[in-house]
Amino acid sequence: MEHAINIPGIRLDEARRAYERETDPERKRVAGAMLAGTLFNRAADIFTKVVELQEAGVEITSNDALIHQCGQCLQEALELGAWSATVAATRVWTSSGASPSLRRCR
Repeated sequence: MEHAINIPGIRLDEARRAYERETDPERKRVAGAMLAGTLFNRAADIFTKVVELQEAGVEITSNDALIHQCGQCLQEALELGAWSATVAATRVWTSSGASPSLRRCR
C-alpha cells in the first residue's frame, strides 16, 4: 500500500484488504483514510468515463448501474471519512482528559 491518501481507484481491492486486515486503531484510521481516497478516486474514474460515453453519444440515465456504483463509492468514502474523524477526535478527547460527558458524545 502506498503511504499516501491519493491512491488510484484501480487499487481499490488492495486498499480495502489493507483496511480490513489492520488491527491497530491508529493504523486502521490511516488505512481507512487511504481507502476513502481510493473510493473517491474510483468514483471520479467512473464519472469521467460516463461523461466520455455521453460525449460519444451513449445515453446514460440516472438509474444506470455505473451511476449507482459511482454513488456507492462516494457514500462509502464519506462514511469512512466520518469514521476516521470520529476516531481522531476521540483520541484527542481521551488523551486531553476531557470530561466523561464529552467522551459519551462520540
